[in-house]
Amino acid sequence: MEAEESSESNLYKFRSPHFFYVSEVHFISMSIITLGLFNTYWIYKNWNFLKQKQNLEIIPFLRALFGIFYIHSLLNAIAHDKDLNRIELPSFSAFGLATGWVLMNVFGNVLARSENVSFASIGIVVSLSSFLFLLPVQNYIHQVNKTANENLPYSEWSFGQTLCLAIGAPLFALVLIGIFTN
Repeated sequence: MEAEESSESNLYKFRSPHFFYVSEVHFISMSIITLGLFNTYWIYKNWNFLKQKQNLEIIPFLRALFGIFYIHSLLNAIAHDKDLNRIELPSFSAFGLATGWVLMNVFGNVLARSENVSFASIGIVVSLSSFLFLLPVQNYIHQVNKTANENLPYSEWSFGQTLCLAIGAPLFALVLIGIFTN
């Protein structure tokens, strides 16, 4: 979370990644394979980063669990982060992306509860695709970290990611089996 200004090049350099720094491929594949569970983990990791950086008295796990209530403030915090903004200004609307994410999740979950298999399948696809509203934010985090220090390693694979995969992948397989057997 430390940053320093280089007097030689006048560039703002990061010593460690800011926010949850993973590749776009990792973000997309984990979001799909875990049926969106990874999005909750992504929210948790970014709230945890903010808690440590700003010494906030929050519980990141609860903010992730109740993501539809906290996503607006998270994306707004990322978009207006002074360290990130020194490198590059965001090109996304935090409000628009957060609203889209919430609507896709709510609408998808309502449809997924339908007794009609077609509506339920559409609901799963709608809810699953909500990660597309977080992707521009992840791309921004990725681009800024890469620009600030191209040698920064991605955030390490963690127990939380393994847990997301262990829970989400079998569910993903069951959904696929259900879709192709009906």
